[in-house]
Amino acid sequence: MNATSLGRRRLRILALSVVMGGGALAVPAPSEAGTYEALSCDQAPPGGADDAWEPFGAAPATRLYRECPSGANPGRGMVAAHFSRTNNGQKSGWRFVAPPHTSLSQIKATINGRRYGDENLGSGLYSPETSPTVRHGFDPGGGGDRAYGPPPGEEPVTVGLPNGTRELAAAVFCGPSRGCIGDPGSAEVDVHLTGARVTVVDELAPTLDLRGGTVLADERQSGPADVVFNARDNVGIREARLSIDGEQTDRLEFACDYSRRVPCADQSERKLSFDSRGLANGPHVARVEVIDAAGNQVGQERKLMVGNRAGATGVSFRVSKGKVRNGKRVMFTGSVSGKQGPMNRLLVALQAKVGRKWVTFRTVRTDERGIFGARYRFTRTFRTRTYSFRARVSAQAGVEADSNSGRVRVRGGWVEKRYLT
Repeated sequence: MNATSLGRRRLRILALSVVMGGGALAVPAPSEAGTYEALSCDQAPPGGADDAWEPFGAAPATRLYRECPSGANPGRGMVAAHFSRTNNGQKSGWRFVAPPHTSLSQIKATINGRRYGDENLGSGLYSPETSPTVRHGFDPGGGGDRAYGPPPGEEPVTVGLPNGTRELAAAVFCGPSRGCIGDPGSAEVDVHLTGARVTVVDELAPTLDLRGGTVLADERQSGPADVVFNARDNVGIREARLSIDGEQTDRLEFACDYSRRVPCADQSERKLSFDSRGLANGPHVARVEVIDAAGNQVGQERKLMVGNRAGATGVSFRVSKGKVRNGKRVMFTGSVSGKQGPMNRLLVALQAKVGRKWVTFRTVRTDERGIFGARYRFTRTFRTRTYSFRARVSAQAGVEADSNSGRVRVRGGWVEKRYLT
């Protein structure tokens, strides 16, 4: 590798380090594009906006109207009808325009139309930006009266679209060769789109910005914890998830209306949360993911440290005698419990207070019931003194706690040799 290539490689590594700084790891855009279906008229959900299709090209010669849902009436739906003289090449009807950075791959539609008289009139589905040729219906020419279906209530037709198609129209139109002359009192040609499911292809992943919360505070997590985020996308955000060490702990589902051209909205200052008391003390990895309307997702990770103290109720402690003579024994006993009950096989430090500090003089382990115990003989108390003792559990299995303290008053004196055997 020459010096120039090495320098470029270092620059790429440096740029990647800058992008991934702050402990967050961004996931690249998905390799496979997501899809969703835009629903209209009879296919739209109850209460939906149902505004994904818009009228276009209305002229005095054309009547455009919308009556959805159709109620299985073939005269309703999204309708375009031609009545009188129309200039050559003129089109009118309803169109669906793909959201930014998306394309259309197919349509499943209940659509029917007809033509009476002038053979220069056309009707049906076509892609305006690629070709005026009808993909379902009929082009101008080919004789006079024509019709196509199916009517409402019957199986829809499926029409595939070329790669990169961004616009789809259900329209009536006059051929390019000459103007169309119709009867002002009756429709010469019409189209009725009573239900549509348009497949939208989205290759753009969402963007995610972690904004705040305890997870971003770079401090030990204890008790309830959270992360605040913003997320944006060309078709909106459908869902957000939080997982700790790969296990999902919280989820938000946002309201989306797939009868709109852009079905979901961007999200700002949203919060995902978890209870760190359900985790073992120590390091963990939190991951936030957001998913757009088409199923594309992106995520970021943060390392965090959990340190919860279970409190005095986590460790009980008792001293068998409150007063003894130097050379005699006492028994220290107690138990350790967590959220789920007794904690077994935990190390417990027995401590005595020396000045202002607690000093460990023995360690013991809890049994299967969470109980511990140890004997202790006083041999070096030559004048009467009162000692303080306690038990301590340090950062094990989600428990970190100090017990209550116990006192023993020891009457001083010399210990005979028989006590030392």
